[in-house]
Amino acid sequence: MNYYKSYIPNPIYMALHYRFRFLLWMMSIQKRPPMEEMSPQEARDFNLETSNRMKKMVDFKPVEMFKITNRHVKTPDFDIPIRIYQPIEGEKLPILMFFHGGGFVIGNLDTHDLICRRLAALAKCLVVSVDYRLAPEHKFPAAPNDCYAATVWAYEHADEIKGDQTRIAVCGDSAGGNLATVISMMARDQGGPKITYQVLIYPTTDGTQSSPSVDQMGEGFILTKKLMVWFLNHYKDDQTEIKDPYFSPLFAEDLSNLPPALIITAEYDPLKDEGKKYAERLREAGVPVIFKEFKGMIHVFFAMPKFLKKARQAQELVAKELRTAFGTDGLVL
Repeated sequence: MNYYKSYIPNPIYMALHYRFRFLLWMMSIQKRPPMEEMSPQEARDFNLETSNRMKKMVDFKPVEMFKITNRHVKTPDFDIPIRIYQPIEGEKLPILMFFHGGGFVIGNLDTHDLICRRLAALAKCLVVSVDYRLAPEHKFPAAPNDCYAATVWAYEHADEIKGDQTRIAVCGDSAGGNLATVISMMARDQGGPKITYQVLIYPTTDGTQSSPSVDQMGEGFILTKKLMVWFLNHYKDDQTEIKDPYFSPLFAEDLSNLPPALIITAEYDPLKDEGKKYAERLREAGVPVIFKEFKGMIHVFFAMPKFLKKARQAQELVAKELRTAFGTDGLVL
């Protein structure tokens, strides 16, 4: 079966940014089974292989950092791998906790390495990237528990890592966007570190997958409805309430007293409606929100700054809002 054969017949296909039409055509000539027909480990291997193969086309060379450190956060359940990006020497920097996407099943520190480097430089901050446990080996709530533990560790060890514990933000793409806002909730609910800002890049917020865009954009744009179901079934166990606010933050009864947010969505992404709905719910709760939908874009566009001007614009928007929240002047790439 051709992994991408469903992309080309989609009636909206020609409305995509022309570079995505080219990219999807390239993918269409590969012979791969759909990811939802793979085992989780096969999907992880395929995702990493694809990411490595496409780097030169879609992203720039790695941004040089003053220092990159790999460490572990020890917890009773798991020693959580983290990677700390320090862009410059000397001054104490604000901290950005970064949680990678991948449907809670795929992705790791390496798949999002280039993004973390760019954000560290553009926003003039430490980036702490978290390699949380993946499903189905570790189902909900393992991922948010790991991300919260890593955030608490960064707060408690801020001086050691040259960070400022009074300026901590959270950021993530897709499943990582879910984790970023969930960690903001956990910090509020458990009296944890004060989170200065949250950046949610095409976040998944609704485990019911009932938004219209899930069907409208659910085939032909890399992230499909079938793949979303595959991710969800691996992440959720039989005891999980699908509207648990730490699972589906859109259904949280109380969204007040959360940090200001930047929410980015893509026009041709099945997750776009739930991202917009979540922005509206945050506003209703009195949380300042900047919401931006990038036209002509699909899921994963944020990771393609060399390939797409709009990806560069999105990354620069994230950095600008973080600099404002942190009170820093940032670096220029």
